[in-house]
Amino acid sequence: MQLSLRRRPGRLVPACATFAAAVAAVAPLAILPARSARAGDQGSAAAKELAALVKESEQDGRNHKEAYLAFKERFERFAEAHRGTEEGLSAKLWLLGNTWWHREEGTMEKRAAALADEILRDHAASKQLAKLPDFHYDFAPADRERIFRSLLDTSPHPEVRGEALLRIAVATRGPERQPLLTRLLKEFGEVPHHYTTLGAMAEALLAPHDPASLAVGKHAPEIEGRTPDGKPLKLSDFKGKVVVLDFFGDW
Repeated sequence: MQLSLRRRPGRLVPACATFAAAVAAVAPLAILPARSARAGDQGSAAAKELAALVKESEQDGRNHKEAYLAFKERFERFAEAHRGTEEGLSAKLWLLGNTWWHREEGTMEKRAAALADEILRDHAASKQLAKLPDFHYDFAPADRERIFRSLLDTSPHPEVRGEALLRIAVATRGPERQPLLTRLLKEFGEVPHHYTTLGAMAEALLAPHDPASLAVGKHAPEIEGRTPDGKPLKLSDFKGKVVVLDFFGDW
């Protein structure tokens, strides 16, 4: 069960918490960007072609890196053939998310920046750009700041600007961080963010739990949120039962 972030009196729910009776499986990196490629007009020939390509890549039996390398050129050709369209953007987002597989050869950051610059040039007004900050780990710090600042300053969509501001704030250290989070809470607080909102993320980052309360041997602080189907859930509801808390990233 995925927990959203929610404020309680005197408590804040930790970010990215997963609450489950068993350890949850983490979705592979190569699959996550592919799912974003389903955006667009499903009635169009281009959308149907892209959906078929995504499905084929997801059902490929090779490991994720090998599957990405096998399908990379086909996604590149599709993106070029549909440059400037939402389907072309979806294909580029798939490619961007999978630049991770070039990290060992040392070209991940360069490839990611080049793709992001193409995306900003050809799709500046698209709401799909709200997905771009999810791939923050692919960028060098300077490129990440530049690209996300561009989204924040130029996008017409609050979803895009809010996601960009969140990633800028998370990457910022020192006293400059608080004003960014305060702005996130004030301007984009009601914008949905995965299972929660950007406002809840800002609140948690502004007032995290005291590290002393999270020490080994301490009682776990309350965690409150909702399941993927919207039902409310609290850690304290399971008092007396064995519980596994899995804090994870999707990398």
